[in-house]
Amino acid sequence: MCAFSQTRPDSIPKQKIKEKNIELRVMPYLGYNRDLQFMFGAMPMMMYKVNKKDTISPKSLSGMSAIYTTNNSYFVALFNKWYLADDKWRIKLFAFTGDQNSQFYVDDIDEPAFYDYGTKSTIISVGVQRKIIKALYGGLSYTYSHYNTVYQDSIAPASTSHTND
Repeated sequence: MCAFSQTRPDSIPKQKIKEKNIELRVMPYLGYNRDLQFMFGAMPMMMYKVNKKDTISPKSLSGMSAIYTTNNSYFVALFNKWYLADDKWRIKLFAFTGDQNSQFYVDDIDEPAFYDYGTKSTIISVGVQRKIIKALYGGLSYTYSHYNTVYQDSIAPASTSHTND
């Protein structure tokens, strides 16, 4: 059996879609857990071309996340990922600060009970990558972290820690 057919062009001409220079998005955040209780916040993000003449690089991304909880904890983060020079270079930047309130159970004292503590955190990370071959990138990154924890009723001594990675 032999068949012949023809394709008919669409009756509606295709329109060229103009790409926006900047795209904005906002994502709401709602959550719950027993430790932090109700959490709510938002994450606004912006996608854009660093160089409008660069047709190879994907859009870069910049954004922020802010969350507050009903146990009086909060978290704020800024994040960026830039694609540069026809996607030969990639740079990332991340910054975070927050105060997490929580509790732990102590049973080896005269009055066993739950005790509150708060940890203030700060994290900063930066990284640079260079294209090596087609889909392989190599680079360096650095992350600094600082944590300061204070305990209710001085049940334990306050502690501070730093990391450099």
